[in-house]
Amino acid sequence: MRWHLDFSRLAFNPISLPLAAVVAFWLLARAMRRGRWTDFALAGLGLGLGLHAYTGYRVMPFVALLVLGYAALVQRWPLATFAGRTGLYLGGAVLIGLPVVIFALQHPADYNARTVQTLILAAPVDNAVKVQQLWENLQKHVLMFTVSGDMNGRHNLPGAPMLDPLSGGLVVFGLGLVVLRARDWRSVLLLAWAGAALASGIVTLAFEAPTAVRTIAITPVLAILAGLGLVVLLDRFVALVTVSRVVIRWRATALAAAMGVLTIGWIGLTNLDTFFNRQMNDSGTWAAFSPGQTMIAKTALDNRGQYETILGSATLTPSVEAAYLVPDLQATLQVFDPARDLPYRGRGPAFVYLEAEHDQALADEVARFYPDAQRLPGGPPGAAEIINGFRLDPVVLDDHRGGRAHYRGADGVVVERQETQPVWEPTSAPVALPAEVSWQAALALDTTGEYGFRAPPGFELRLDDAEIASGDKGTRVRLARGTHSLALTGTVKPGGPASLDWRPPGASGWSPVADRALYTPPNGGVGLQVALAPLPQVGDPPEERVDPVVAHYFHISPFPQPNLNPRLWMAEWVGMLDAPTTGTYEFDLDHAGHSALWLDQALVMSDLNTATARLGGTVFLTAGRHAIRVRYEKTEEDGGAWIDLYWAPPGAQRSIVPGSVLYPPPPEVLGPAE
Repeated sequence: MRWHLDFSRLAFNPISLPLAAVVAFWLLARAMRRGRWTDFALAGLGLGLGLHAYTGYRVMPFVALLVLGYAALVQRWPLATFAGRTGLYLGGAVLIGLPVVIFALQHPADYNARTVQTLILAAPVDNAVKVQQLWENLQKHVLMFTVSGDMNGRHNLPGAPMLDPLSGGLVVFGLGLVVLRARDWRSVLLLAWAGAALASGIVTLAFEAPTAVRTIAITPVLAILAGLGLVVLLDRFVALVTVSRVVIRWRATALAAAMGVLTIGWIGLTNLDTFFNRQMNDSGTWAAFSPGQTMIAKTALDNRGQYETILGSATLTPSVEAAYLVPDLQATLQVFDPARDLPYRGRGPAFVYLEAEHDQALADEVARFYPDAQRLPGGPPGAAEIINGFRLDPVVLDDHRGGRAHYRGADGVVVERQETQPVWEPTSAPVALPAEVSWQAALALDTTGEYGFRAPPGFELRLDDAEIASGDKGTRVRLARGTHSLALTGTVKPGGPASLDWRPPGASGWSPVADRALYTPPNGGVGLQVALAPLPQVGDPPEERVDPVVAHYFHISPFPQPNLNPRLWMAEWVGMLDAPTTGTYEFDLDHAGHSALWLDQALVMSDLNTATARLGGTVFLTAGRHAIRVRYEKTEEDGGAWIDLYWAPPGAQRSIVPGSVLYPPPPEVLGPAE
């Protein structure tokens, strides 16, 4: 049965429940059939043993007592016989289940904690709502076998019936036979067993319904009902074809046996195909089995000692699963921070794993910076990616270091090439001097603070499209960590060496801009500058960085400082948006919390004083750049925290506003640099 096969492949406590129930009720049935006192004592031990299994077993003692009472009533047991058998039965159960009973009596809150968490009756809603949810749960659990099953990919092919069509039909037929024989205590046992197992799911919170895990105790009953239905059908077949004596009985029996084998074989193959083919290639199943953590662990194992870093979404790191498989993984596993890791500063190889659900926009930015990076499979064949995986090899990283240089020599010769640094020796220019030079790069900064820049004589330096320095005069500016655009234009003349120099925070003197900070610029923008601060703002200034996109699932607090309240905070992105064409644009903010959007200083949408899951608005924009500001506030201690900025340009579909159209604001000029 695929249902049980699903759970048998997991290290999952509920898998013990069907076995415990089978042992307990088989021993009880044997005692009822044989009537020996020792059998009732042994059956009690089996009943008590099950108390050490999954919590869903707690209803099974009531099933056993119901069957005992029913049998005593129908079979007219003498009172002394009933008392003796029941006493031995319960005595054996208490004897072996005593440790659990003592713990439950001494620590009732701990013993019932999980049950209370998942119980509809304990939910903080009106009684009318509870009744409605119980009714809906009842319907879902009745239909889960043949119509629509568990949606959790760990438990089932999401939404598929828990039983294949043939098994489902046999179970329904077998159930009908049991109901018709309801006076038999064995029928009562099966019906009570099934009802108790279903009740465990019916009383569970509505969002889990129907649940295969909490009703797993019903799997043996389903197997019994299907087997009963098949045996009775084959028996009726033999009786039907031999009634006229045209077919010899042994031949009919052999034919029936062959039909039974074929039926069981078809059921087995169908379930194996569903489990090993349909479920294996289903996106919902993949997503339920921690694919990101699995990929990270497999990457670490396959490349042990041969890689530099593994970067992953905040929801993937730190990973308990990966750390179990690779105990030393934490030394090389980090949460992906676009301000620090895009572009990637190391030499590689490096691996990046980003969830499609929350970090697709960041994955698109990685692909924009490194279009030639190796893409790693992150989903079932032919289905949408669940995890965006990238392998950044040294050769790929080296191809994107430095800047793009454009030379026009004195003789008119034009040369374009990639260079690691804007440093020119007397003989390093590829054309005749004097030469006009345009040098562009992405400037990647690891620290927010004061930077000094000094352009070579005859050159002009622009940062984030703002003129910063010219000639040989230095300028001090404040820059946020992350990626900025750098453009250097001027003339290289014959003579001594020339270079673009800087003085980063903490440095005492000038030096050429480090090659570690210079990368081939992507086409378009680099993102918006964001300031993050606690609410209310006290003490330290806000953290500043450049984010490539406004698309964040804040799984962890954005604040590393231990003195800040990580639950209440705000973020504000500012910069420029480059509208590709003139027309009416649609914008919306999908978020948990409160947010607002301004374009060209005009408020487009806001729920800073209310609570709305999604905001929308339209605005007419001319082609070109426009000032943009987005504010997000998390003012509730509980609940999630995320924000996504979407747009729909004229004639285009709704999508996250890409980093290619977002630019940081001009740097704050602090004054001349000596």
